[in-house]
Amino acid sequence: MENTETGIEKRYTLKELIELSQISRASIYRHIEQGKLSQPEKWERASRWKASEVQKWLSSFDTGLAEGINPKVKTT
Repeated sequence: MENTETGIEKRYTLKELIELSQISRASIYRHIEQGKLSQPEKWERASRWKASEVQKWLSSFDTGLAEGINPKVKTT
């Protein structure tokens, strides 16, 4: 998801991740702790995630659902 004119990849905010994934803020940070989602880049106080990393993370939801795993449910 790079802007072809500038070569800069889109970044997503936490709010956008919540909307895209339909999971809570706490669950998103749990996914980070579990290594399922990369650490965000910090822009002063704001967190941003690269579009390529977000797409990879969201595609793992499809894989998990195909295997009967719900990404909204914490597994141990």
